[in-house]
Amino acid sequence: MNKLAVIIPFYRLHYFRETLLSLASQTDHRFNVYIGNDASAENPNELLKEFKGKFNLTYKKFEKNTGVISLTKHFERCLEMVNNEEWFMILGDDDCLTENVIKAFHENLQVFRDRSNVVRFSSQIMNGKSQNVSGVFNNPRYENAITSYCRKLQGKTRSSLSEFIFRKKTFDKYGFKDYYQAWTSDDRAIIDVSEAKDIFSIDEIVRVRNSEINISGGNNATQPKINVRLKSARELISDYKKIMTLEERVIIFGAFEGQFYLKKNPAIKYYLFLWKESFNIKGFKYLFLQLKSCFYKIIGMSKKNIES
Repeated sequence: MNKLAVIIPFYRLHYFRETLLSLASQTDHRFNVYIGNDASAENPNELLKEFKGKFNLTYKKFEKNTGVISLTKHFERCLEMVNNEEWFMILGDDDCLTENVIKAFHENLQVFRDRSNVVRFSSQIMNGKSQNVSGVFNNPRYENAITSYCRKLQGKTRSSLSEFIFRKKTFDKYGFKDYYQAWTSDDRAIIDVSEAKDIFSIDEIVRVRNSEINISGGNNATQPKINVRLKSARELISDYKKIMTLEERVIIFGAFEGQFYLKKNPAIKYYLFLWKESFNIKGFKYLFLQLKSCFYKIIGMSKKNIES
């Protein structure tokens, strides 16, 4: 029995052939593919016929478009299609695996099986023309999940859901945090599922697409994204502060703080969290500066409201 499930939450045909071709081109075919169609108006049936017999495939079209409301709920119903595989990855319908990704997973399985719940591959960004537009992002062989997330916040690395493999039994205990458009849901899942065990990294590459038609390629400064980042950072610190180093807590709080001042009308709970963490992490003087900055922020918002 194959131990690895490759799950594709399908919605668009535009780059789907490339994704399927990357699976058919794997040098190791010990994997099962599960494609969950999120009630898309685009029909992949003819394309899927071309790949019949190239790999083990289960396809299901859902009647209701869940992704428009909650992408994580669509991911989770795709996960329900899985049989008894021990590990799974969720591959975007426009992303691609290089030919030895599955082979490398099996070659290293005995190395990480008892030590890690999360496996990640190196990644490289490509554009809408399938041209590489970044170098290869490699990672330490073993790395704490919170440490890895802090490197991402500092701009020292990048990550997305497609290059990760999760132990399904452990994932099932947590699921995905249901954040809007699944922004930061992958980051939180990596930390949760790791259960303080190191992420194991493999150097084979997953090519991740950043184009005009996918969610991840959009504007990072929209108010919905800012709101998600506020919520996720607050929840992450609240849930994991006991095992974070001071440096990690400072980095994640810094991300929260930056988003707070971009948010047009922050909820009271975010003001309270900002003040509490400012005092806990940096002391009274920093809290005083925050109170002063918040005062000017409130005055500025009031003026805008009066003018409008």
